Amino acid sequence: MIKKLFASALFAGLAAAVVATLLQLWLVFPLIQEAELYETGALVHFGGAAEAAAEHDHSAHDHATDGHDMAAGEFETQRHMLTFFMNFVVYAGFAFVMGAVVSALGKNDETLSPRDGLLWGIAGFVAAHLAPSVGLPPELPGTPAADIVARQLWWGGTIIATAIALGLFAYGKTAVLMAIGVVLILAPHIIGAPHLNEHFGMAPPELAALFSARSLAVGAAVWLTLGMVFANVWSRTNTNS
Repeated sequence: MIKKLFASALFAGLAAAVVATLLQLWLVFPLIQEAELYETGALVHFGGAAEAAAEHDHSAHDHATDGHDMAAGEFETQRHMLTFFMNFVVYAGFAFVMGAVVSALGKNDETLSPRDGLLWGIAGFVAAHLAPSVGLPPELPGTPAADIVARQLWWGGTIIATAIALGLFAYGKTAVLMAIGVVLILAPHIIGAPHLNEHFGMAPPELAALFSARSLAVGAAVWLTLGMVFANVWSRTNTNS
């Protein structure tokens, strides 16, 4: 059983980390690089339209050139490797939790179909990404925000409450359990995520919106990968080995 859990979690975490890193490098990382230009003052938001466009082209070109000369050599490589490692740790951890829940449901000797994997992936995405983003959407580097401890507590509480609620929706057999699920899934948002009294930032809101949208899209793709790979390995691994 332990071998089955470890194999499923590690393979699923590895596949999810590969997909996450590739999609982040393609869709998300360029937005982070652009946001860093605003953070350092190389680009300025709300400048004159023509001046800002010219400065953007010039600065972006210089930044890309400098990145190839120095950052893209050692620093960027290390940065991408660290991104992959962190993705692997995070998603392997999520896969272990998934395996523990599947085992607790008494499905040790059962096979999980691709449909089961998709459903688990969707549930994980809703709990870990979609629900928390309602109150705390993914933010670009350098964006002013409320106290990090308060945000982390709300974020973690929202994930736990949403996951339990989804479990009650899926396996609850009474109206009372369903009602508890509704209360749990709404409670964090009724309490409200911690925010500053004012909204401001150095990067354009259009860039921040694109970053949030792409981050959620990447999260959805990664969770579907995690669920399907987990289900496949779980079904192929012998419980008695």
